[in-house]
Amino acid sequence: MINPYSLTPEEIFEIADYNIRLWLDLKDNIRRYGVNSPKVFNRDSLL
Repeated sequence: MINPYSLTPEEIFEIADYNIRLWLDLKDNIRRYGVNSPKVFNRDSLL
C-alpha cells in the first residue's frame, strides 16, 4: 500500500471504518427507498 500522506495506522483504520459505514448506509437506504429514489443518496434520510 502506498501512503503518500504519511497516515498513521490509526488514521487509516478510521478512514476504512468511515468508508464501511458509508457503504452500509447506502445499502440500508437502498432497502428502505429502492434503487430509483434520489433519497438513496440523501444524507438527511440517515437522520
